Amino acid sequence: MDINSNQRTKITIYLAVIILLSGSIGAVSSPSFTGKVVHVQNLDDALNNLDKAKDNYNAGADNLPSFFTNLFGNEVIKLNIERRNETNETLIIKTDSGRVVAINDVEEEPTLEVWFNEDTFDDLIRSEDQLESIKNGLNNGDIKYEAFKFSTKIKTGLGRIFFNVRSWFG
Repeated sequence: MDINSNQRTKITIYLAVIILLSGSIGAVSSPSFTGKVVHVQNLDDALNNLDKAKDNYNAGADNLPSFFTNLFGNEVIKLNIERRNETNETLIIKTDSGRVVAINDVEEEPTLEVWFNEDTFDDLIRSEDQLESIKNGLNNGDIKYEAFKFSTKIKTGLGRIFFNVRSWFG
């Protein structure tokens, strides 16, 4: 049986996905993960206390599933948030090894752009399982994104798979 290069590429991608998923199943049910990624009261609290939100996230980053920190580990993420009063907020977050290293003081171009509204943010913050809320927001269109680098496109595609697999163990 002859396998052309397109089929070889597909097989390689499928194997990579299987390896990544099998390696992250233990992280999916990590006993140290509480379900909370960010601890703020609401969007205004986050925007008025960016350094506190960054420090709070970084303090708990070790408790996140490793796949989540790998997914968002070395990116420049532009967040576009539509407020209830119809204004928009934009944040640019730089991450390194799963930690937030800068907010808005970023020179690089975004590798990932994300859109959502204030209600979605507040629902996510109130959620007992914020990763599940992210998955739901992605699935129902409340959270939209565009990846700009090939590696980021691969990671976000695998991230969607991760969120779905994670829900099997919840």
